Amino acid sequence: MWTKKSTGNALQNVKITGKLTIGLDDSYPPMKFRDSKNNLVGFDIDLGNEIANKLGVKAEFVTSDFNGILLALNVSKFNERITFSI
Repeated sequence: MWTKKSTGNALQNVKITGKLTIGLDDSYPPMKFRDSKNNLVGFDIDLGNEIANKLGVKAEFVTSDFNGILLALNVSKFNERITFSI
């Protein structure tokens, strides 16, 4: 798992682990939400999967309450967060 103590930069750590861990709050349709089968869906999910695909790694989504996302990012619970606003 990537942590702030890891050597190298974040991109190198993502490529070494083979996954891009993305934090998000899944209660904002249509950007990110759970469908009737409890799958994560929405624009941000598609965007995260495409970014991971371009990097040649797998996307892994970690859900968190919106108020805890920045704290979780700071303690390396995930590599990146996705929030898209219009």
